[in-house]
Amino acid sequence: MEMAGAIAELAHRSASKDFRSITPHCSRVVLIHRGKRLLQAFPETLSQAALNDICKLGVDVRLGKAVTSIGDDHVMIDDELIPANTIVWATGVKASPAAQWLGCEADSSGRVIVDETLRTQASDRIFVIGDTAHCTDPDGRPLPGIAPVAWEPINPIFAPLASMSANVASCRSLIRRAINCGRICIRQTEIASGMASPYDVHMGRIILADDDEIVGEIVSSALMSAGHAVGWLQDGKEALDAMLFRPPDLAILDVHMPEMSGFETLRKMRQRTELASVPVLMLTVVEGEGDQRIAYFDGANDYMTKPFDPDELVVRAETLMDKFKGAKS
Repeated sequence: MEMAGAIAELAHRSASKDFRSITPHCSRVVLIHRGKRLLQAFPETLSQAALNDICKLGVDVRLGKAVTSIGDDHVMIDDELIPANTIVWATGVKASPAAQWLGCEADSSGRVIVDETLRTQASDRIFVIGDTAHCTDPDGRPLPGIAPVAWEPINPIFAPLASMSANVASCRSLIRRAINCGRICIRQTEIASGMASPYDVHMGRIILADDDEIVGEIVSSALMSAGHAVGWLQDGKEALDAMLFRPPDLAILDVHMPEMSGFETLRKMRQRTELASVPVLMLTVVEGEGDQRIAYFDGANDYMTKPFDPDELVVRAETLMDKFKGAKS
């Protein structure tokens, strides 16, 4: 979904502004998804909002359809032929065959089915985590295999995790320690070999406040792929409450949000002692030197406009965290 949205935004909006021969009608983006809805691991309201937003970008979404064959210049969906010169296969990765090794029950993707303590059905002494595990919340819905699930529930989407048993909380603590130990070992190896500096930024805790579903997905995905934990909220007030509960290493704020804007959230952050030193990156479609001056005057540390390059955003985010962590130390 993220790929389709990014291509559609580039083809229908950005490219048409820079190239005279390219118009929004020159390209057609078709998203084929076998599931009944997008973002199936998230609540249905978020799935519907994501569908509405991506359709507004001009993407032709086909739900509940499977690709039956692919040719050099076309894609087949049952008996329907869709002409296509560019075909992007983005169905994700296949789980490791651990279920076969262990003789455990697996889901349709090959992931090992585990209980609420991450134990396999074959043995209570074997734990499976990460992309190899099929873990569900108390309502039986599959949990997404991303970093925030292993961390405390910053994001309301992961709130069901808070009601799990003490065994799961203990398990989650072990997972966090394992992840951190793994990252420390990798970092120490990189430092010893000269591949990295001991002052390089480690995994950061980031709060993202943006009511745009597609932008939220793109930003969260980019930052989590870089090894950071992201709590994504859609309103400034909710983001402020989350940051007051536990100050993050970085806050990324959109300007226009319901109830409390990014500017107002930023001003309230700078008025609180515990949040005064948290670096803030403003991310918005609003353009103009006036808005940037307001942001910097209110205490922002960096400012980016949409559309943006996810890789550049990650670099800027890590630069801010690195700078402020260095200042604290």
